[in-house]
Amino acid sequence: MQFGKQEPGSNKDIKAFAQTGTYPGKGPNRKYDHPPATFDLFAKVEINGANADPVFKFLHDSLLVQPEHPLNRNEVVSGPRIKGNFNKWLIDKHGRPRFHFGKRATLNDMEPSILSLLDEDLLG
Repeated sequence: MQFGKQEPGSNKDIKAFAQTGTYPGKGPNRKYDHPPATFDLFAKVEINGANADPVFKFLHDSLLVQPEHPLNRNEVVSGPRIKGNFNKWLIDKHGRPRFHFGKRATLNDMEPSILSLLDEDLLG
């Protein structure tokens, strides 16, 4: 189990929770207020180790968190594991991972990196 058993439920349980805020069989006392997920959900996969999903192995092996970014101080900047959920990768138009941000990075934090990729594309 990855991330300290943070999400031990089955894919079916996770989908129900994302859509309703309640885990099946846990009762109303375990309700979390959030808007229901209306986006596509993917299956839970491993992202570290021998059983890592190939896409995460590719992303991890391609580059690691940019350590100079202030929001990444407590994120993984080297080593064999992706630490925590909600990592973000920027991929260039050739399918190469170019930037990796940890869970605390927002779209505003990523904007300079996004603009640099767009500039590269415009400049040829």
